[in-house]
Amino acid sequence: MATTLNNKVGTIRTKLAAMLSEQMQNVEVPPEKLNSQIPKLASIVWDCCSWDGWGIDKATKMNVHIYSWNTMSDCVKRGIIVSKIDQAYEIMAKG
Repeated sequence: MATTLNNKVGTIRTKLAAMLSEQMQNVEVPPEKLNSQIPKLASIVWDCCSWDGWGIDKATKMNVHIYSWNTMSDCVKRGIIVSKIDQAYEIMAKG
């Protein structure tokens, strides 16, 4: 996970967390666990996504990784598509 831009929970994070929790019914996503990123750790091998965070699998109580290359604002504005990849969820803005 790259360096967090800030930890402020505002309207966009709150709406996005609600959208994620609704679409991923087995995962609870607290808005304070969603973080914007800055590409401080990006490299040729490790790219930095726009944001990422952690949800809690309701059945196992384990953390699951959630990330997106789209901005949080785009995801909220356009809606989201959720894809499970291994033990993580990739989130894409529709359209």
